[in-house]
Amino acid sequence: MSSWGLLIACQGLVLDGPAGVIGFRPRWQPEDHRSFFTAPEGWGLFIQERTATAQTEEIQVRHGRLSVGELVFETSRAPRRRAAITVNGKAVSGSVTVEGNEVRVKLPRRAIVEEGQALRVVLS
Repeated sequence: MSSWGLLIACQGLVLDGPAGVIGFRPRWQPEDHRSFFTAPEGWGLFIQERTATAQTEEIQVRHGRLSVGELVFETSRAPRRRAAITVNGKAVSGSVTVEGNEVRVKLPRRAIVEEGQALRVVLS
């Protein structure tokens, strides 16, 4: 069980299942990060890629489902205030707030990401 704590610490998991909040603040390889995650109703893969112009976050649900109302991420450069959000390839609207290096993306209503689908956020 102690190794589970290392995974959560390395990926910087932010999770409040009942509130529909999920996010990641990776400490291990934040420029090109991939890690397994678990949530109340499913599990999957989190991928973060940073470039000079954008930061891409992808949450792939491999089993079960994920109910998302708010996403939390951390950036390393100037605050990213625009977010292109897609769920299973379809555009979804959302509002972005920035406080320091923390970016919060709030969806107008919860998105349900089913098994085999992905939620993708491109911050620019």
